[in-house]
Amino acid sequence: MNIPSFDQLSKITDSRYSAVMLIAQRARQLLDGDDQLVDLDSNKPVSIAMEEAVQGKITYGSKEEAQRQEWIKSERRRLERLASRDREEEE
Repeated sequence: MNIPSFDQLSKITDSRYSAVMLIAQRARQLLDGDDQLVDLDSNKPVSIAMEEAVQGKITYGSKEEAQRQEWIKSERRRLERLASRDREEEE
């Protein structure tokens, strides 16, 4: 994997801080079980998140948008657990 330069990252964020926050948040999501959006030999979440950012697969949005996305993911996980419980009860 090539380490992206700040020039590459600056095309998707307005500051180094935003780039770090974007990559850190995505790395946490990968650790929590989200599927990676790029085909990469590395299994390191930060490396995967950086490559996703460089390829434009992830973007830095507002705090409200991030909270909304987290809520959606938590609701999906909750519904999946409920569906799993229902299937187990049927058996």
